[in-house]
Amino acid sequence: MLLRDPFEPFHHGPILAALVLSLWISAQRYQDHYYTTDHISLGPYDKGSLFLGVSRDDADQSLINASKFLLNHFFKMYGLETCCSMLAIAVAVRIDIYGIFYAMVLGLLMLVPRPPSKVHLVLWTFYLVLHGLLLVVQYAFLLGVPKGGCPYPGTERDYPWSNMTSPEKKWLFLSQSNQQILDKNLLYADILIYLLLCFQLHHVYTTTTAAGGATNEREGEKDKAQPRIFGLAVWSNCAKILIFKYSFWLTLLLLFLFATLQISLFGWIYLLACFFFLFRGQTILKATRSHRIRWWSALRFLVWLMLLIRVALQIVDCAFTEKASLLYRVLLSGNCNNPIYYGSSQHNDDASNLGLWTDSASFILLSLQIIIMDTNANMPKL
Repeated sequence: MLLRDPFEPFHHGPILAALVLSLWISAQRYQDHYYTTDHISLGPYDKGSLFLGVSRDDADQSLINASKFLLNHFFKMYGLETCCSMLAIAVAVRIDIYGIFYAMVLGLLMLVPRPPSKVHLVLWTFYLVLHGLLLVVQYAFLLGVPKGGCPYPGTERDYPWSNMTSPEKKWLFLSQSNQQILDKNLLYADILIYLLLCFQLHHVYTTTTAAGGATNEREGEKDKAQPRIFGLAVWSNCAKILIFKYSFWLTLLLLFLFATLQISLFGWIYLLACFFFLFRGQTILKATRSHRIRWWSALRFLVWLMLLIRVALQIVDCAFTEKASLLYRVLLSGNCNNPIYYGSSQHNDDASNLGLWTDSASFILLSLQIIIMDTNANMPKL
């Protein structure tokens, strides 16, 4: 019997992955042959760059050169913040035990100092291997690991966690016999994190191995500064003033709006933090750059702590719904963020499910504000 579709017995995903790998290897071999035959020498930071021949001085000349420079050195300047932001998004997506793990890793990455070293190379390599192993384990549970373990009454052997309820298995991301209960779409965030970790490890390896292991993260303040493209036109000067002068108040405004969306203890903490920074705003702005960064880092740590607590409480909100009291639901806004997936009987409105997402958005905004404060940029004179 002929098959209607020749690709019917296969997965389209592995075929597409094999095609992408073939194109990547072909492009890499072509580039190696091109640079070898033309005797073009590449520096340590030119390997893997999207655009060659764009120096730091060229980035100050036009918006196009500045964009090329930023794309070439994106992970050198914003790699750590990008990985942290993606982890914050993954915590809001993965409201299970892996979400707690990513929140704990996020807290550890916040403590990583900026200039890479040999220790960073070991740490990033270890976490990359660990994350890859977790991806393999989750994919095995999606496929359905073979049954085994402790025998149960009867003639068949079953999973050791067969006596758990379906929400508990979903929160622990465990397979269930004879039915598919796990959502494969949850792994998309994990794959994106793994991709960003590979880019960040490549940057750390390039930085620590260049010039005999000396770090080139700060080649003077000139390399640390962003391209000064904003001095080219009046509209760009206005954009620069809006970003570097009013982003402080804009971030506090967004945090205040996030606090009003959640009537709970977490929203009250947000409001107290906003009122404190509004009251001390002028003093913080007049302080030194390192002092301002410390204040915003403390606020970001507070947001991370609430993100960790909220994702940890999801086991009560989603897996043990019947054990949650009314006071707990009112005080901490205990609602399952994905009641359809967990089969919860709760019927929450859209506003009650925004807690983790507002925490993730707040973390990303504060990381962006720290990047802006850490940027050496000369303000235009009006």
